[in-house]
Amino acid sequence: MSTIKFYKKIDDFIISCVKPVKSKIDIEISEKDVQIILENSYTIFRSITLSSIYCTNCDKGYTGSTIGYKIILNNLNDVVIRGVCSKCRHKVGRYIEFGEDPIISKRADSFRDTLEGNKI
Repeated sequence: MSTIKFYKKIDDFIISCVKPVKSKIDIEISEKDVQIILENSYTIFRSITLSSIYCTNCDKGYTGSTIGYKIILNNLNDVVIRGVCSKCRHKVGRYIEFGEDPIISKRADSFRDTLEGNKI
């Protein structure tokens, strides 16, 4: 057997043993969905993320609120909020690292699985 055929067989064997990794995609979710994922942490999320933003376009030190926002659950199970400043309508955003918490991350994964099950 030639060396090339030998390595080809090894490659084929490795490929047959490796399970494909399902990549997570960013999904838009509602506040109700965030409430389900975060449970007791939702109140903190609501008060910190939507009513307390810093807008680079407004006066120095302005802290306003986010309006017209979308909530994204990203591939790391972190929450991204994209909206506009209530004062000047300039784009603002927040990035909250919830995916580092194993309990919240597990809930987010379960939520994703539920969404996928409903698409079938």
